[in-house]
Amino acid sequence: WKGAGKFMTEKPGRRLVWAGRAGYAVLLLALLYAAAVVLFSNLESAWVEKYDELRHAVNAYEMVINDDYLVNTYFGETDYFNLKPPLSMWAIALSYHLAGFTLEAVRLPSAIASFLMLAVGALWLKRRQGAVASLVYVGAMTAFKVLIAGHYARNGDPDALYQLFFTIAMLCMLDSRRNFRWFYGSALCFALAFLTKSW
Repeated sequence: WKGAGKFMTEKPGRRLVWAGRAGYAVLLLALLYAAAVVLFSNLESAWVEKYDELRHAVNAYEMVINDDYLVNTYFGETDYFNLKPPLSMWAIALSYHLAGFTLEAVRLPSAIASFLMLAVGALWLKRRQGAVASLVYVGAMTAFKVLIAGHYARNGDPDALYQLFFTIAMLCMLDSRRNFRWFYGSALCFALAFLTKSW
């Protein structure tokens, strides 16, 4: 009888655990879906007003046209004004190959990077701080204007890519206290962040 009583008390507890996990998954997917709508819908709707976005778009366009991915050019001349490393231009060039020469292709890498930053942050917070912190993070970042502000998730410049790599580098660094191998991930992501924005 003792064994039967233990079984009867464990079953509702397991159901609650599974219900909590399912509820978290549903809410997280709903919030990430809302973030995707904010990030990816109508990427071509706004004109190119920021000079940085225009410069990166032209640099990436000429990389593709000239089939030269080492030296960025602007109207056929070596671009000494845009001194940013080429990672963001390579991302836009790849987007041109996949989506064509459109304004949406210029902005797509930034939107993808911001979405990945939200997803990675949510999963890290779930593991370290719990489900509530994870959901609040995604909800707050999606609700506030910071995600779609100028020079960020819906613009074709390197800021969103930088933020993705810097965020992952910081999370890896925090986890390196538990396991030193995460420090190598931090170093790699710092290097990728440097390749988007330089010093």
